[in-house]
Amino acid sequence: MSTQWLTLQSFQQGQDLLEAINFVSIHTKLQRNGMANTENASAILQNKEKIKSFLQVLSPLVQQSEKNPDKPLLGIDMRRRQLVDRFLEAKRNPRRFRSALFKKSIEDTIELLDSESEGNRQQLINCLADLRVLLEEHIDRDTVRILGEI
Repeated sequence: MSTQWLTLQSFQQGQDLLEAINFVSIHTKLQRNGMANTENASAILQNKEKIKSFLQVLSPLVQQSEKNPDKPLLGIDMRRRQLVDRFLEAKRNPRRFRSALFKKSIEDTIELLDSESEGNRQQLINCLADLRVLLEEHIDRDTVRILGEI
């Protein structure tokens, strides 16, 4: 596959994931404020599953990279590797990324997605906000590669 194709694929996957994050974030904020929308239950579950699937793929890559920082991650494309590197960089920047996603483990965020506890809603909102920032920065690099400097 060409580098351009991988960049386009990364861009599209990032956009799909951002859409899911925004959908779940809005739903969780409404739910936190007592305005839950149960009409979109299947869409909510689909978007949560999309985020969980992404995090379940990311988690072992992050763990492997943390354990063996000098060894390359095999079997993944360059853009995914760069995302893992950006994630690890974000974990080392607690002043900027403060959510449980970067302070604890990715699995904790996956559990927050499944939780119906009112106490976990704000934590989930914070995790999704940090994940959105990380992805937006990653997508920005894809955009520059696709369109060039404008």
